Amino acid sequence: IKVDVVVLPSVPVTPIILIFLLFVGTLFMFFPNKTKANGENGSEIKTEKINPGSFYYNFKRLGEKIRTILYILPEKKVSYKLRLLEKRVSEVNYVTEKKMYGHVETSTGRLSFYAGDIVENIENSKITTLKSEIKSNFEAYAVFLEKSRDRFPANTSNWLLVQQDIDALRINASKL
Repeated sequence: IKVDVVVLPSVPVTPIILIFLLFVGTLFMFFPNKTKANGENGSEIKTEKINPGSFYYNFKRLGEKIRTILYILPEKKVSYKLRLLEKRVSEVNYVTEKKMYGHVETSTGRLSFYAGDIVENIENSKITTLKSEIKSNFEAYAVFLEKSRDRFPANTSNWLLVQQDIDALRINASKL
């Protein structure tokens, strides 16, 4: 039996894939959100087009991380992270509304992280101009998330995860 061996040219595949992912990730920075979800108290949260569970979600997150690195001024970085926090609130609302139970824990964890990260950035940078806006946003998001929390029976694991986000937002708002 004769076997033909095909020799492929030696091209480093990893850098090519990395460049492709960076390119695709940065594309998601420019997708505007048009629709909004109304909260109980009249607050509006933009509904994300790309949510957890979507094939493109990791590319979107990569684009967000790249964009975060590109902001140099502390106030601009905090403003951008506040927009990301709103996206995380929208994503928690989405996964609870669509009953995507496998994504509740990671989505709520991301939201808590961004809330704490914003407050930490404000404290480290001594930013005073955005404090009142951020505090009111945190409080509005906490009220908005109560609707997401109440989609689950009280004291179940998913109910507690969303409640932890509500508590984290209120605790971080009190630090400002």
